[in-house]
Amino acid sequence: MGVPKRARRWKRRIQPRDNLPVHNQCAILTGFAQRLTRARDNCFETLPLFAALAVGAHITGRLDVTDPLAMWVLYFRLAQSVTHLASTSVPAVTIRANLFFLQIFIYGWWTIRLLA
Repeated sequence: MGVPKRARRWKRRIQPRDNLPVHNQCAILTGFAQRLTRARDNCFETLPLFAALAVGAHITGRLDVTDPLAMWVLYFRLAQSVTHLASTSVPAVTIRANLFFLQIFIYGWWTIRLLA
């Protein structure tokens, strides 16, 4: 049966010029530029979760839940990005992962406190 002509044209349109998959655009960068791009992309990973919790706390008037740890989330986020920029060695990746999980732990704590 085959793929309809319209679907083939659509698929061709969404492919980047150099035929790299969209999720692999960072592959054309090297060294520091690649790490910088990935660090930026990592910042967007938990942004929706943080935004939802912050807006939820504001709407419900429960800023007392988020205020004590909000700066720690920022510090962990900044440290994770700086570590990503500095190195891709195994110890650096381990540090980045721990900083990420600390942020997730705080988000979980906020969720539990906001729903209580």
